[in-house]
Parts: sequence; structure tokens; C-alpha cells
Amino acid sequence: MKKLYFLCLLALAGCTTNPLSINEPDRPVATEETSIYYANETPMPAHTAWQGASGAKALLDNFATCESASEANEVTVNSKKFKSSTRCHLDLLSNSDSETYVRSLSGSTKGKILTSSLSVEGQSYEVTMLWSKHTWMGSPDDDGLDAARYQIGVGAKIVAKIYNAKSGIDLADISGLAASAETSNLTGSITFKRIGINGKLSEIILPGFTDTLDTDAVINAVQSMQKIQILLHSDEDVTIKPSVLGYVLPRQEEVESEGLGWLYIGHYPTETSLLVPQFKITSVGNKKVNELLDTTIKLASEKNIRADKPRFPYYTVAQAVTTVPAGCQLKINQIDSVGQSKYWAYVSAVQDCE
Repeated sequence: MKKLYFLCLLALAGCTTNPLSINEPDRPVATEETSIYYANETPMPAHTAWQGASGAKALLDNFATCESASEANEVTVNSKKFKSSTRCHLDLLSNSDSETYVRSLSGSTKGKILTSSLSVEGQSYEVTMLWSKHTWMGSPDDDGLDAARYQIGVGAKIVAKIYNAKSGIDLADISGLAASAETSNLTGSITFKRIGINGKLSEIILPGFTDTLDTDAVINAVQSMQKIQILLHSDEDVTIKPSVLGYVLPRQEEVESEGLGWLYIGHYPTETSLLVPQFKITSVGNKKVNELLDTTIKLASEKNIRADKPRFPYYTVAQAVTTVPAGCQLKINQIDSVGQSKYWAYVSAVQDCE
């Protein structure tokens, strides 16, 4: 079993490789050597995903075909024939991994995924062990420059929360945590969850249970995870629905010191639409949206600059890192279509932005 300690988690305070002279963004900026993994705390069914880029749509179409497979309806996916929806889905989910990551619940690192698995005296933590059967899907919003990758699959996870930890406990060892809970002042709970797996096994393994953290509870959770892995391949009554388990942001160069962040340009039917006054952004000449790259724009009203553009699957708006006034002139360094034709630009200040 491999142990991965992910650096940051979606929607939680992060770090940046090159501090700016503005508020710290809520999303870390990856260096060219690293990518950042975000666990999707509420996995969504893959078939509801945005079907944009051709590669992503092809995978989602294959999942849709698999769902219709049965003894009475043989389907063909990737040149293979299937009469079982589950067998068809599992053939697409070619990777099987177990990962453990640790998040702080207290202190100055509250909310962050930690790079060390050793506990600090008196601190509280959340430890997640995730087993998944998955594949990777390219970003549905892929523009060739800023592509994220999405982990699509099914699985099960054990989540242990511990409080008032002693110093030096190996947090990545859930069995060891249970032993520590029984022999010290450490207290905690353990939760087991299935992700996208249903059928007869739901009569044997509850969809989710929470118990006091002790050896028996850990054994129960680990055995439940093992049963799922066995039944997934051996029980004809098991059904699965692949979900978005997590995603990796693209590898990026460090943010330039003069870079401010992301600005909402507006909603336009196509990239060849002309700028309209309602979004309070003007440019020199009668510019179309796709002509804005490397040009200067002027703001007709105060605007928020944000830490990131909205991203699949939820397209939530990131935290504002600074506000620039009306009259501010900004250079557009990158422009992207996000979701349903909403355009965002990465900008830097030119003048009158204080």
C-alpha cells in the first residue's frame, strides 16, 4: 500500500511558490516540478460531468454505454463485448490504488494536508485511507495550456479523526492510531464510506458507519474495505456508478511577480463575440473575446481579482485576493472559456490599479 501525503485540499487555505504583494490565495500555485491533488469530498456521478473536450466526452460516452449492458443487451466498448454493466465499468477503471493522507484539524495548520505523518503534542488530525478502482480523464475545459486531470472511479474510504494526540505518533498507520487510543489519552472516531458501489453488498456492508476509534472498529472498517474489493469482482449483484473522486491541477510555471490573478470577463455565446458594455470592461478598438490575449483592457467599475478561475466539476468562484478600482488598466496574459461559455482571464496590472 503506498502512502501519499498531498499538499493542499480544495477550498482550504494554501501556499504559493512566489509570494505576491496581495492577500494569500486560497489555492496553492504549483511549481513546474509539482502538481496538486484535491480530494473531492462529495464525489459526483461521472455521467453528470461537463462533457466538453473530446477525450473526456469519449470516456463518459463509454460509461453511458456500459450502463446499458445486460444479458439481454450485449454492448461493445473499446472493441470488447460485455453483458454485465459492472464488468464493463471495471474494464474502463484500469487502476487500483490505496492512498493515505493526513489533514490538520487544529493549530496554525488547521485545514491543510500535511507533508509529515508524525503527530505534534496536543494537536488534532483527520486521517483518510482511500482505496479506489479508477481511471484518469482529461480536463473537460482543456485549452491546451491549463489542463487539469480528473480521477474517475469507485472505491471505499476509512476516515479517522483523532484529538489530543501525543507527540510522535505515525498518523498514516490507522491500526497504530487505534492502539494509541486504547493506551493513551488520545480520543477519536472512525467512519467507513462506500463511493459509487451498491447492490447486495449493501446488505452486508452499511453505506457508512461511525464508531469510536479502537482496535475493533479499525478491524471492522478494514475488513469492510477488503470485502468490497473481493465482492466487486465476484458478485453479479454488485453495481457501480463511477464518480469524480479527485483531481490534479496542471503543472505551472511560478506566478510572475506582477501577476494579480483571475478576472471574470463575462458570459459570451462564442469566442468571436464582441465585448459588450454590461460587463464594464473595454479595450482599445472593437475587440472580440478571442482577440483580447496580450492586449490591455480598462475597467469601467471596481472588480475583484480572484485566486483561480472556476474549475470542473463544481465551478465554484475562488476567493478574491485583491480588488482593483474603476479606471484600472490590466494586461490579459491568458484567457479561458470556463463551463458554459463564461470567460476568465489571468491578468497583470498596467496602471491606475492602486
